[in-house]
Amino acid sequence: MAEAETLVKVLEGVIAAQTQLGDMIRTVYERAEANDLIIVRLVESQGQSLQAIMQALERIVSTTDRTERMTAEVLARLATTQGASH
Repeated sequence: MAEAETLVKVLEGVIAAQTQLGDMIRTVYERAEANDLIIVRLVESQGQSLQAIMQALERIVSTTDRTERMTAEVLARLATTQGASH
């Protein structure tokens, strides 16, 4: 009878340890899941930031192109005006 009680106590200890281990694994899994969500949000945010930077650069290029065209037109007119006045 004493052996059976000892075996029950040992098994209870094993069950408690396995339950604790299961809880620890669940906690690690939940934290990993939460970290994955945070990483996804950061990547999405970074993607949106890069898209905004790209759009700003496209506007700068467009403005620069327009400014260069206008400058060329003004210089051409000046050249024409100076040529006509000489």
